[in-house]
Amino acid sequence: MGKFIIGVIVVALVGFGAYFVLKTPVNAPGNQNATVPPPTSSGDNTQDDKDKVAFVEAVYKMNAVKTSGQSGTVIFTQVDGKAHVELNLQGSPKTTPQPAHIHVGSCAEPGAVKYPLTNVVGGVSTTTLEVSVETLSQTIPFSVVVHKSVKEVGIYTVCGDVLQDNVIEAEPITILINDKSFSPASLTIKAGTTVIFKNEGINEHWPASAMHPTHIIYPGSNIEKCNTAEESKIFDACRGIPSGASWSFQFNEKGTWRYHDHLVSGMFGAVTVE
Repeated sequence: MGKFIIGVIVVALVGFGAYFVLKTPVNAPGNQNATVPPPTSSGDNTQDDKDKVAFVEAVYKMNAVKTSGQSGTVIFTQVDGKAHVELNLQGSPKTTPQPAHIHVGSCAEPGAVKYPLTNVVGGVSTTTLEVSVETLSQTIPFSVVVHKSVKEVGIYTVCGDVLQDNVIEAEPITILINDKSFSPASLTIKAGTTVIFKNEGINEHWPASAMHPTHIIYPGSNIEKCNTAEESKIFDACRGIPSGASWSFQFNEKGTWRYHDHLVSGMFGAVTVE
């Protein structure tokens, strides 16, 4: 009798266990032997990453801090898989090195230094970071800060936020400069477009409005306005652009504007603004 009762209990337990296994979902906690289908990606994160990359690669305004008199642009591009940062500033001291950095946070409240940049000398700084634009985009929001000098590093003179409302040109057009010509030599753009003049030659080059040597054809331009508060508004680099560096200008006036290289005779180009 006792053996019969024990047998009934064993059969009951086996049946109950089989029922439990059949009713348990494959992804339920504790079912470690189950094969769980991989999650389906909506693609949202990938699109966000693409947006960030497109967002960083642009031309941004650099605004004067208080009454420093400095202003200009910072250009972010990707070169050989690395983030390339170029600063072009007006109103800068000609020979005094000015430390520059990418800071976490906005210009209103810059945080810690995230990436050091090459010192600004004569208004120009070119840096290739050891990170990609994709990596740099993860730092957003961030700002580019230039300091007064090495000794007065606590004083900010110009700052630019990497924010949507601070973009000058999201898809800038580039004119390449070699030691013999501009490429393309003729260009047609819409009013308000920013054009980057990038020096791929060995020597310095100085793009500026016709005609030589006054640079007065583009409305408001005049070489005499270089190194003044009006410098950012004139079609004139106002200095030789070093090899590998760039200078940018936003064309707002409609018409066909011829330009030249102030340092090399025989180098000419034209930008038509519609």
